[in-house]
Amino acid sequence: MPQPEPENIILQPEYARAKELFRYAPAMIILGYSFGQRNEGFDDQYSFEYFVSLLKFNSRPIFVVSPTPHDLAELLRDRLSSRHVFGISLRWELFSGAVLANAHPVLGLGLLEAAFTLRLAEQNREAGDFT
Repeated sequence: MPQPEPENIILQPEYARAKELFRYAPAMIILGYSFGQRNEGFDDQYSFEYFVSLLKFNSRPIFVVSPTPHDLAELLRDRLSSRHVFGISLRWELFSGAVLANAHPVLGLGLLEAAFTLRLAEQNREAGDFT
């Protein structure tokens, strides 16, 4: 059963490593993760605040990819005062196909390119252009 994370979770070595690597990331993709969002807040409140803090001082585009991304994307837009937060409604099987279509045999996965491809697809869908 889901439960609130402990306050000291951000002291784990994985968080320090994420902070080190974060400066090299051209964008942040939150893939299928809601930080345990519920009406009263988040189960993963400390992780959420940790990433909000990183993003406030290291602004970059943020892509929230999940079947229901819009509440989290809107909250991040508000907290960061940023228009560069994009909610992309997508089920896993569609996203994985886009990622694999952008995989290079030597360079690996082009996740940023896949995210931009998905954002373009979303804009086309909203405009009624499905080609």
